[in-house]
Amino acid sequence: MNKIPKTAGIIILLLMLLPLPLKAQFIDNKFSLYAAYTRGNFSGEPEIRDNDFIMPSLFSNYSHHQGWQLKGLYKLHPWFSTGLCLSGRSSGNWQFPKPAPVIMAFENHSLSQKSVGLVLRIHTAHVPQGVFNRLRFYFDLTPEGGSSRIYRKWHSEETSAFYGLSASAGIDININQLAGFYLAGSYYQSNIRGNYFLDKGFRGYMLQGGIFLKLARDPWLIF
Repeated sequence: MNKIPKTAGIIILLLMLLPLPLKAQFIDNKFSLYAAYTRGNFSGEPEIRDNDFIMPSLFSNYSHHQGWQLKGLYKLHPWFSTGLCLSGRSSGNWQFPKPAPVIMAFENHSLSQKSVGLVLRIHTAHVPQGVFNRLRFYFDLTPEGGSSRIYRKWHSEETSAFYGLSASAGIDININQLAGFYLAGSYYQSNIRGNYFLDKGFRGYMLQGGIFLKLARDPWLIF
């Protein structure tokens, strides 16, 4: 499988080592919009066993997935924010490491998933000056649910509902008073049922990189 590149870790390290212009003061805000490109992998065993029946796993044999993510977060406390997350991801290049009967294989099948979740975020508090005036570290816990659609040969398809939990850790970096960019890594696990696969769930990890807009400032900081 393709692995997520180590570029994100290098970028974060360089940002921490660079002499940040600490004289620039960034005003904190109450509401933020996030938009990101995502890329990741499913994880798990390549085979599903159901008593004496063995079938290739649908999800874990995809080499990678990529997609998008949108978040809207409202800060309720200096250390806590909450909001909604919309995301979509698509997968292709299904490969099974062993020979499998045609009726059991998912070659040339594509997968598309969309979900909505409630984001619960714990983050570092904003300070008037210093490193944490520019940077914010956070941890997200997101209960989510959505739909998973399989595009099979001959243009037939199946759509199944799923629900699960996602955990993310990341960093927000202010560029100016209106916007910034962020990097994050996440792990997710969900339950699912379908008619054409034996998987009862899927899990994986994902890298996110994007921008955020600061749309509302704390009222006591406006002058």
